[in-house]
Amino acid sequence: MESRQVGQSGFDKFRGEYLWINDIWIHPEHKNAWEIYRQLMNQTLFKAMDAKWMYFRRQKYNGRVSKLYSREKLIKILEKGMALI
Repeated sequence: MESRQVGQSGFDKFRGEYLWINDIWIHPEHKNAWEIYRQLMNQTLFKAMDAKWMYFRRQKYNGRVSKLYSREKLIKILEKGMALI
């Protein structure tokens, strides 16, 4: 997983309030492995403790940028076992 903390402008910012997920790749043999996805997201959230919002690009929808997910909403989604990307 490739991610970075950014400011409101989208540029890198030390301890930025936004988390930009640039890329995530899971080996095709493990594509349905929810646990791997969840671990990657949890590790990323732990490293970006100051991030309040998260967003990413949706390949499924021709590169459209996702809506903003609050940290609390993302944690609830991870607990339920639903994938975003």
